[in-house]
Amino acid sequence: MRVVAIVDPPKVVEKVFRHLNLWCGPAAFAPARAPPGPPQSIANGVSAQEDPCESFDPEGYKAAC
Repeated sequence: MRVVAIVDPPKVVEKVFRHLNLWCGPAAFAPARAPPGPPQSIANGVSAQEDPCESFDPEGYKAAC
C-alpha cells in the first residue's frame, strides 16, 4: 500500500466522505459536568485533613518484618 495523498482541511474531508456516503456528521460532545466538590473521607475512614502516616512507627515496621 502506498499513500497517494494526505487530506487535511476539514471541509475537504467532509466533501470526500459525503461523496462516498460515509459522512455521519461531526462528533457529539458530552455536556459539561460540575467540578469535583470538597474532599470527602477516604474509604478507610481517615479524613482528607488527617495525616495517615502520623502514627506510623518505622521501628515497629522493621521489627515485624
